[in-house]
Amino acid sequence: MTVPSALIHASRDLERFLLDARDELGLGTTHQAYAAVRAVLVTFRVRLTPALEPDRLAPRREA
Repeated sequence: MTVPSALIHASRDLERFLLDARDELGLGTTHQAYAAVRAVLVTFRVRLTPALEPDRLAPRREA
């Protein structure tokens, strides 16, 4: 089965992004870079999400 070209390009783009993040952050692995980037994105999501009324607030899965 062949892999769609969009998926191949997305994988390459993600790998390049993680390599850049690793180098800029002075980390040793792309796994560490992924964890750091994910932490930043989760923090942004939490801080930028508008507050909901307590009875409508859905529980968030912890990272």
